[in-house]
Amino acid sequence: MANWYEALEADKVYKALLEDLQQCHNDMGKLRNKIRTMIRDITCLDTLEDLSLKSQWGEETSAEEDETLENITGIDGESWFMRHHRGQEMCHELMIAKCIEVANIKATIDAIEERKDNVILEKDRYREQFQANYKEQ
Repeated sequence: MANWYEALEADKVYKALLEDLQQCHNDMGKLRNKIRTMIRDITCLDTLEDLSLKSQWGEETSAEEDETLENITGIDGESWFMRHHRGQEMCHELMIAKCIEVANIKATIDAIEERKDNVILEKDRYREQFQANYKEQ
């Protein structure tokens, strides 16, 4: 081997540490993408909740409109109001659930980050020890 670095690159233990480090980065990237998707979902749910709220307050219906709605849809104006209200509540509950899931994923990312930091320390120690042993030979 030409130098200690080439020998280190060929070392099985060092390669395993590099692979573990790469796996940490891959795992964190996948989880961050999942968080991005969930945040987009939360934004959409927030917009849907706003639309439901807007529809909910625009539902003042007369007795004639109630009768027409009931004849055509089977549901009167008050029932439409309640549907919009329940839709708004469901959006809110889903947003909360997504936020909790994002927090759980963030905790997993933090754990992987800690593991990554430990692998980096171990890799650096191993490299220093390998270099010292290589110079002695």
